[in-house]
Amino acid sequence: MLNRKAGNTGRARVASHGVRRVLSAAVLVSLVALSVASLGTAAGAANGPKKGGILKVGGLAQWTSLDPDSTQAGLTAQPYFSAIYDGLLRQSGTKILPDLIKSWSFGSKDLTLTLHVRPGVKFTDGTPFNAAAVKTNLVRDAVPGTCNCSGFLKSIANITVSGADTLVLHFSQKDGSILETLAGSTATYVVSPTQIASSPSSIGTMPIGAGPFMVQSNVPNATLVLVRNSHYWNNPLPYLSGITFTYLANDSAGLSDVESGAIDVEQGNISAPVVGQARQAGSLRVVTMPGSQWYYLWFNTKIAPFNNPLAREAIFYATNEAALAKAVSGGIYIPTQFLDASGMVPYLGTKLKGELTYDPAKAQALVQQLGGLTFSGVTIGTSTLQSQWFSDLNSEWSAVGIHFNASGATTPSAAVGTLISGTFQLFYSPYGSYTSLGEDLEQVIGCGTAFNTVFCDQTFQTLLSQAENAVSPAKQIALYTAAEKQLIVTDTDVVPLWYAPLFRIQQHNVDGIPVNDYVYYDSAYLK
Repeated sequence: MLNRKAGNTGRARVASHGVRRVLSAAVLVSLVALSVASLGTAAGAANGPKKGGILKVGGLAQWTSLDPDSTQAGLTAQPYFSAIYDGLLRQSGTKILPDLIKSWSFGSKDLTLTLHVRPGVKFTDGTPFNAAAVKTNLVRDAVPGTCNCSGFLKSIANITVSGADTLVLHFSQKDGSILETLAGSTATYVVSPTQIASSPSSIGTMPIGAGPFMVQSNVPNATLVLVRNSHYWNNPLPYLSGITFTYLANDSAGLSDVESGAIDVEQGNISAPVVGQARQAGSLRVVTMPGSQWYYLWFNTKIAPFNNPLAREAIFYATNEAALAKAVSGGIYIPTQFLDASGMVPYLGTKLKGELTYDPAKAQALVQQLGGLTFSGVTIGTSTLQSQWFSDLNSEWSAVGIHFNASGATTPSAAVGTLISGTFQLFYSPYGSYTSLGEDLEQVIGCGTAFNTVFCDQTFQTLLSQAENAVSPAKQIALYTAAEKQLIVTDTDVVPLWYAPLFRIQQHNVDGIPVNDYVYYDSAYLK
């Protein structure tokens, strides 16, 4: 369960025998045969981590701006941000861990959150990292139209600073997702207030943080060179002398670069076929991490044919998500009946009581009752994976008399435009941008959001709001489960399919990188 009432006293300094992060039992069992360092420990090799060396990382995410307050600062670029800024908090599975915030506590009937900043920390320009610096950044982040995280800070009515190392967030209403926001969104990254005041335009290219590394040079979306911060608060980290990030055009090119030794690590949204190729090669290490992206079918219930619930039920019965997941990913993707993934908080599991499950006979009977079922779909992009997905869906659906036109596949901007216009019949796509389940659901399915113009179930919205405001983990899980049951079972508005774990492909001489859905390099080392 997520620890919400009180934070731990601190992220322990690394000892030669200590494990820094807490992992789920499933991950531990699957990886225990590997080195202890691969489980998130910074120490576990027989002779301890080796210091020095430059780690070469190929990333599939761009970094148009390194300013976390910029709308161009995508969440996929968080590995770059984490190396430069560290974070206020860290998320590992369903746990929130201390980082630059060493402890926290809720008060005033959960309408306040007191944060205790780690004392003695400084930004790389010498500016003190204190409560005032955190407040400056959160106020900056909350301005609408700036940080992508601004919508998730709207519950904060006021911030007060008490002494050098303590600040209090005062909420207009309870916010059960605030810890995930401070751990998993770009609000976790704090820029030197000196740079904000004196040179804000330079933050996007040469930012100043308090993380384990500093920017030496930066060519946006090409090459980012970082060097060790010798005054990093968590001595003896970092072990590396530096990191060079290179943008990869695609994941296949990244795999070739790791195989040739041009880079040590490939990170990002690596596709199932490339993961399969890396595993078959046998010469590289493939690390499985918690997922934060789900795949689903979304009906437009305002127009035919899916304004008829019988048509929606037919799709549920005609869709075998387990077979589809295996076909398109070779068994890598995990079938699920929830809009959720193992790296989100909370994680609800994969089985939703009451969901309509695969039954082609029932599907065929409904199609006949409807007098036939023909429609088109739209998605984002036209990848090989999606083409296979279309083909497999067509095979399943045509077997029961459903006629599906997949020619609606289009470019990302055009697909989003179609989605917002509400002219589509069926939308099928991956989604998942944040580690907070509530933030994801609110963004894409909440009533009145930019993406959702096709339905609004007030019962679902009320349950979702209650879940987001709940501070108790048990209550949160119960409310999110009820909200998704309303959406999926009662309304039959969406069909969950599977979620995708994240992967990292690396050379065997790389160790100490945590198994987490966000990549941290402070404990990485080269053997």
